Amino acid sequence: MRNQLTSLLSLCAIALSFVLWFGSSENERIVDKEETDKKAMTILASDTRAYVNGRNESVCNAMLGKRGEDVEIVYYLQNSCSDLNIGNKLSRLYNSYSMALAMGADFLYVCPTHKDTGNSGSIMSRLAQERIDSESDGSHLVSKTKSLGEICDACDSNHPHQCASGEIGLVVPIVIDDLQGTARHAVDYDENSFDIALHYRCGDILGLHAEKYGLLPHSTFVRLIQARHDREDRISIAVLSNLPNGNDADKTSRSRDVMFAETCKILVDDLIDYLSQYFPNAIISAPTNGSIAVDYFRLIRAKSMAICGPSTFCLWPTLANPNAHIFNSRLFPWIKKLDGSNYTTVFDSVMLKPRKNQTILEMGVASILAWLQTS
Repeated sequence: MRNQLTSLLSLCAIALSFVLWFGSSENERIVDKEETDKKAMTILASDTRAYVNGRNESVCNAMLGKRGEDVEIVYYLQNSCSDLNIGNKLSRLYNSYSMALAMGADFLYVCPTHKDTGNSGSIMSRLAQERIDSESDGSHLVSKTKSLGEICDACDSNHPHQCASGEIGLVVPIVIDDLQGTARHAVDYDENSFDIALHYRCGDILGLHAEKYGLLPHSTFVRLIQARHDREDRISIAVLSNLPNGNDADKTSRSRDVMFAETCKILVDDLIDYLSQYFPNAIISAPTNGSIAVDYFRLIRAKSMAICGPSTFCLWPTLANPNAHIFNSRLFPWIKKLDGSNYTTVFDSVMLKPRKNQTILEMGVASILAWLQTS
């Protein structure tokens, strides 16, 4: 019965997504009628935020305004299926799911692949289908979910992963199930995954003054790998970073990262050389072939371990790996609560951060390398 209801709702949502993409004033009338007839609420999500009834109303405010109206379903409509900024997109998506649970409503995610055909193989588009097919409806989490008012008081944000309350942490099992499902059903991905997938965030963070971003020393990665592997082990290690992949059609590199690409390549190459000294039989590479989705699959499917530093990009796919190692970062202050659960290890480390009046890049490449090699 549940599956039949979900199928029916998915058809309604897909039809609604078509409506939302063609003509504005008529769309508003149709969406209003849909919400009235189905007791539904529609969240519109862009690359940078999720909102309801226009850009001046947050999801929290809209949901709080619907209390007492017996909303039966929340439609989450992503305006693009692109995987750019995917870490933030997934945080908004699943935080909205958590709020829908608090409302006692069903939740349905729709990605307009009928219009955004260029991103039909993205993680965001695959997740839309995975949500429709999934038997994990989140009902078992309702008893653990705070009230909608409590959630919104603690975290009315378009970056919910940064909220200390960590309400989004309650739906981590659903995120894991969904992402593992996308990897399991990705027939277009090479099954020959790496033993270790390590995400190394570089790019725009070199020019930011934000202390929550930074670079981890090479020794941190050695320490994590040594906990599972001996020096002589023949293992394959993928250092995943946002380096340009040379495929213009793929559009995996954000424009704000491009100007730092040369420096990032120096840092990634230096990390590979450093790791090679401690694991001389390992095959270590920085693969740039493939899409964001492929890097997600590499993290999810890494056979020995996946490592995520201070980055929202790698947070979710690393959690979906059976041997997840995640940095205890201010970017997701609730992550420490997951240490030891779901085969997740949360690790601490020193971090090279921007100084008061100096970005990391302004420290100079030589100084950066010296810190990474000796800290």
